[in-house]
Amino acid sequence: MRLRIFFTLIFLFLSSPLLASDNYFSIGLDSSVARVNFLNSKQTFEWSGAQIDFTQEWDKDKIFLSGWSFGIRKQSLHKFERELYLVAGFFKDFDDFIATGNLKWDMRVWGQAVYGIPSYKFSRVTEKYVKDNFIGYYRTFLVTQFDVPGQRVGRAGVLYPIISISAERNFGIINFEPMLGFRILRFGFVESEDSALLYSENKLVVAPTYGLKIGVKF
Repeated sequence: MRLRIFFTLIFLFLSSPLLASDNYFSIGLDSSVARVNFLNSKQTFEWSGAQIDFTQEWDKDKIFLSGWSFGIRKQSLHKFERELYLVAGFFKDFDDFIATGNLKWDMRVWGQAVYGIPSYKFSRVTEKYVKDNFIGYYRTFLVTQFDVPGQRVGRAGVLYPIISISAERNFGIINFEPMLGFRILRFGFVESEDSALLYSENKLVVAPTYGLKIGVKF
């Protein structure tokens, strides 16, 4: 409830016409990979996502920022399951920072937060055997720490930051924005043997991400 109120207030304030300049609706695709290494386990998680954003770029910077965005994200694109996320953040533009031939692109530095429900693909279990006898398992998983409205299971959601840099340019009313960055996620690990917990640990993992957004200015 508190998160919903917070996002609503931020949206109402930032969407004020007094702050408005250029507005965009965009759709983006991206891919990410997280390599998670613990004591007795090495796992690689790869995933892609699609995202629809509303972005507002101000005429003049506000508190050293150039604008903000709010969007909805879907992962597991080939499956009808959960993995819906809200994404919100701010950006800072550096005009004409990148030149490619006769074209000049703005460099855009992003700071965003992602909130939602991950799928079961972010949990991996490796069985342990001694002389062909099952004795336990290793489990590596994305740590969920936040409640999600409408979910019967508590703390089913994640909230994590994304830091990224993009090259941004308008071609008429069409906006292009290729992006590179990283997600910071918390993964956990447990080792069990004979139904007893032997070891547990969690840590932050930096997951590189890259993608492209194409938008329409109005």
